[in-house]
Amino acid sequence: MPVAVLIAQFPKESDGISSVLCFSQMVTLFHEFGHV
Repeated sequence: MPVAVLIAQFPKESDGISSVLCFSQMVTLFHEFGHV
């Protein structure tokens, strides 16, 4: 069974403000999915 792990470092939630990814972070995330 193939197994893959994608480890990323994105900003954590702080001061009650939820953490959302900006467009460039989303592009990076999907780019890295392509390597998996």
